[in-house]
Amino acid sequence: MCTYSNSYEAKRIDLIWTALAALTHPRQA
Repeated sequence: MCTYSNSYEAKRIDLIWTALAALTHPRQA
């Protein structure tokens, strides 16, 4: 994993991955 100098960008990427995981693997309807 790469270390992001900008925490905001890292958090944004984390949100994108979380949303992607939620779409591909919906656990709660």
